[in-house]
Amino acid sequence: DDLSLLPRDSEMVAGLNIAQLQGSQLWKKFAEPQLMKNGLPPELAEFKAKCGIDPMTVIRSLSIGVKGIGSPKPDGVVVIHGPEKAASLACFEKMKGEAAKNGATITMDGDVVLVSNKGDNYAITFVDNDTAVAVMGPNASKDSVKAVAAGTSALKTSPAFVDMYNR
Repeated sequence: DDLSLLPRDSEMVAGLNIAQLQGSQLWKKFAEPQLMKNGLPPELAEFKAKCGIDPMTVIRSLSIGVKGIGSPKPDGVVVIHGPEKAASLACFEKMKGEAAKNGATITMDGDVVLVSNKGDNYAITFVDNDTAVAVMGPNASKDSVKAVAAGTSALKTSPAFVDMYNR
């Protein structure tokens, strides 16, 4: 469960069931017509064109835990359910050249993807075949994402949060 991956010291926690949202009447009435009219945002359209992966259909849900809210560079963890590991890693490999043209770097360190873009850092790994975990912020590294994936400081271990969550 996602609470075993989000940081214990998160100041903000949010979750979004995208598959459920896309089945809602509000989505069909407002979001879907806008997407049909305007298409995907340019970054997502490029990603889809280069990798053959449509994030709007592949991502089923996501959860996020963020700390350092109000600071110029908050830290956070995002858990993303849906993208297939092998296809995603191959896509990151394909995107290296395009990223470099835009001043970003993508490097692979085993099964960890490290992305740096104008001071924004991300470390991404998979905890299973279709669940990715991303650490974002100044402390994003192979070690930090591996620690998150291991659940060493999980929100699930906070009695106060679990009590509030259960209510």
